[in-house]
Amino acid sequence: MIENIYVGRNLLETLTSALYESPIILFREYVQNSLDAYNDSQKNGYKEIDDFCVEINIDKATRTIRIKDNGYGIENKADFDKDMLSFGDSRKEDKSQFIGFRGIGRISAVPFCEKLTFINKAIGQNHRNI
Repeated sequence: MIENIYVGRNLLETLTSALYESPIILFREYVQNSLDAYNDSQKNGYKEIDDFCVEINIDKATRTIRIKDNGYGIENKADFDKDMLSFGDSRKEDKSQFIGFRGIGRISAVPFCEKLTFINKAIGQNHRNI
C-alpha cells in the first residue's frame, strides 16, 4: 500500500476551479457532504441523531472557517485515510441518491484557502483522525 501520496496544489486547483467559480459555493459543498454522509449512515442501519446539525463558524480575527457536523464520522483510520487520499473516487454506490458523487468535492476549497484540514472523530470514539 502506498503510504504517502503527493498531489500538487496546481493539479487540485485545476480539478476544482472548473467546478467552483465562487468561494461561497464551498459552504454548500461541505454542508452537502455532511448530509450525504449522514443519509448514507441512515441507510446502513445507524440510528437517527435527533439533534443532527451542521455548524459553520467564521472567525474573522484568525481568518478561519470551520464547518462541523455531529454525525457518525468514519469509524476506522484506514477508511478515513483512503477517503482523504482518493481523488475522483467515491464510496457512494447509488449515485442518484446523493448530491455529490465525483470524489473531488472535499478538495474544492484548495484554490481559495491557505490551509485545508479535515478532522474526523467517529461517534463513540475518543481519538481523532487528521
